[in-house]
Amino acid sequence: MNAIVDEFNNTIKRLVMLIYDIGKNSELSDITTNRNRIFSVLNYTPLTAMETVGPCLFDNKDIIYHEDLYTILQTKSKFREDMGSENYDTLVQYINTIYALLSDNDKHDIEDGLRTMLDTYIQYLIYIKKKSLGEL
Repeated sequence: MNAIVDEFNNTIKRLVMLIYDIGKNSELSDITTNRNRIFSVLNYTPLTAMETVGPCLFDNKDIIYHEDLYTILQTKSKFREDMGSENYDTLVQYINTIYALLSDNDKHDIEDGLRTMLDTYIQYLIYIKKKSLGEL
């Protein structure tokens, strides 16, 4: 299971660094703080991201697998419900600022990263199910 969690978290780190590198010279003054917070969570409580972000990804799997990044970002659905409207609206505003700075290749990398995270979360769910059935 450690390999699954590591892959999930390493994908998040890669995406965070991509966004950080693009946004560090923008008006997003808190981008370094946000990067550091995310990395701290991933380093000190590795399962937290999987257990928090994974269900949101899974609930929106059809959109993540079949749509582009712009459509994914505009989808409020369960993400807004899970995060609370104020937190979600702040995140969307933040992401839309970054989105405007992204190249087409960066957008594609983020789409691939989200799909990798979703695939990894599904592997995690399969692992948990097999473990509960005594198959591991």
